[in-house]
Amino acid sequence: MKIENIGYIFFFENIIIYTSGFKKVIKYNFYKNEKIEIELHSNIESAAYSYNSEFLINTLRGSILFDFDLKKIGAFDFGYTLNNKKFKKYIFANSNLQNVNFKTNLNWQFNEEKEELIQLPVKIPIFDYIFHDQYFIPITFRYASSMSFGSDFTVYNYNGEAVWSKSFKDKSIYDPAASLTDAEVANVNISSIKIVADTVIVTGSNKHAFCFNIHTGEQIWRQAGFTNLLVGIAVVDETEGYLYTHDQEHFSKIDIKTGQIVHKVKIEEWLSARLAVNKTAYSLAADGIWVAGQTNGVVGRINKETLLVDLTYNLVSHGTISGSYAPHVTNEFVMIPDGLGNLEVIKRE
Repeated sequence: MKIENIGYIFFFENIIIYTSGFKKVIKYNFYKNEKIEIELHSNIESAAYSYNSEFLINTLRGSILFDFDLKKIGAFDFGYTLNNKKFKKYIFANSNLQNVNFKTNLNWQFNEEKEELIQLPVKIPIFDYIFHDQYFIPITFRYASSMSFGSDFTVYNYNGEAVWSKSFKDKSIYDPAASLTDAEVANVNISSIKIVADTVIVTGSNKHAFCFNIHTGEQIWRQAGFTNLLVGIAVVDETEGYLYTHDQEHFSKIDIKTGQIVHKVKIEEWLSARLAVNKTAYSLAADGIWVAGQTNGVVGRINKETLLVDLTYNLVSHGTISGSYAPHVTNEFVMIPDGLGNLEVIKRE
């Protein structure tokens, strides 16, 4: 099955919500084969989703807030200026919406009687945020195909106050056994940050993974047992207590509490299952970890114990898979965008 003309997309169990064309927003239920479709008055510029199933659709004329059934529950104007420059990065932080994260800014206070814009306390370009109940971490740098944090990051509270920060150009934080050169430290880049309970787990181009206390910044553990310079977080399984990393040569399973590597395999072992992986777009499902091979359209399931591929599907006949998405897997379907504006869907056996 193929759904064509897909723009921004949000996945749920057997439901997707996506933008299509310039003005349409569609909710599709695979289980019931039902569609809800609305058409906006202005072209769509971007879209974002909150944890409580609310959606912000940014158009060229303003922003519209929808509930899960695509009913309009709010509207906001664009066109504000900051230092005489157009500035379209806002998060609508009222009681109903706290995790809109595309082209957004932090503090927008909203009530029925008055709209009040609060200037962002972070005077740097912001592309995204990572949220905790008490803190947030801005993502402040973007490569062409992925997010990045530069060489440091800062944890803020919701008053916009910096609580603590870390610089990864400080050579003293690294394990000497990793033998990082001065040049490698000078050019270090953070590739992944995950908030897990009250900790912050960080990886980057430094052969390391770190875990810090989110309240104080105190280092809880440091792991330097990686063979490749660039380390990325694949998925975090908070239920079972493991972190999975991808360092371009190995796929590793790490105990979240201690930082110890429990098991690892060479990624080249996945080639026997026709799964060629060169990125870290993974997803965690009930039955394993899923990843897409970019070169041949194969989507594979990785066993969480052996870390080997135990099931594959060939979703994309022409061999192209989007580099921006991990597979979305439910009990009944496996889906992934194909890089050409289509969503490939296969019903699981």
